Amino acid sequence: MTFTQLRYFCALVRNGNYSGAAEECFVSEPVIHRVVRTLERDCGIELLQRKAKGFSLTDAGRSIYQYGQQMASVMDAAEQSLLEKKRALHGDISIGGGSTILTRVIRNVLAPWMSEHDHIHVSIVEGRVSYMTRLLLDNRLDLIFGSGSVWADELRSEPIFTDTLVVIANPSHPFTKLHPVPIREFARQKLILVSPGSRTRNLVDDIGAEFGALLKSRIDVERQGTAALLCETGLGLAIVPKSLIVQRVENGRLSMLDVEGFPRSRPYFVVYRRDKVLTPEMQSLLTAIRKWAQDRGASKTTPAGNGQFES
Repeated sequence: MTFTQLRYFCALVRNGNYSGAAEECFVSEPVIHRVVRTLERDCGIELLQRKAKGFSLTDAGRSIYQYGQQMASVMDAAEQSLLEKKRALHGDISIGGGSTILTRVIRNVLAPWMSEHDHIHVSIVEGRVSYMTRLLLDNRLDLIFGSGSVWADELRSEPIFTDTLVVIANPSHPFTKLHPVPIREFARQKLILVSPGSRTRNLVDDIGAEFGALLKSRIDVERQGTAALLCETGLGLAIVPKSLIVQRVENGRLSMLDVEGFPRSRPYFVVYRRDKVLTPEMQSLLTAIRKWAQDRGASKTTPAGNGQFES
């Protein structure tokens, strides 16, 4: 019995079919058939009860599957441990988060810190924080940045700054002269919002529901910066972080609107694993992040598990 045989067998059981197992293992279906048959021959007992459509596990098959899963977990843990040690040896740091907060962190913390640590290799992954959280839990990222806390006991979050969600418009829009704008009137406008399913969109929907208004988009975007750009061209009104558009407001390219329910505060956090062995480089970067947060008046460390990230 080999680990490869167990891996292919467990993939077959997890997927419930040969095509799914082949795709997971990056081999052809005949290879999965052959390896599983060889495993049964080596064990001297049937592991699968084959039927006209599909299969079911025998008692022996269930036992082998359980042990195979345990062995796979041990192998994954060993690989992650080696990866972490390699990264520590070479001074590598990997961070992730949404584009808006990463822009601020890079400009205010990472860039000046890296100028003093030019031997460090940094990897930056951008995307929705729900995905970043999975990478962090899998030890594939060292730090992530996002809004809200995390529903995961394995993680620790520290506040770094508070931003606000604001409503913006092209300066020629008539709402720039209306104070305040009733949210139901706002809801009738052409809105540019981040895509459904994102935490920011969920927050926007909650604000609308709080005032009995359904905020429906004319244009859905993945990035807050895209929403601001489209708003600038006059295609609609948008809801974005204030920090993203301050300069464009000062330059007269955008206007912030006084809309019922806005602005809305959003705290941002840096998050890492509680059991993370912090290398000297990571400790140094966290110190720089904490100093920046302290200079901005961020509060004390907030334990993870009391909220949820927003991207």
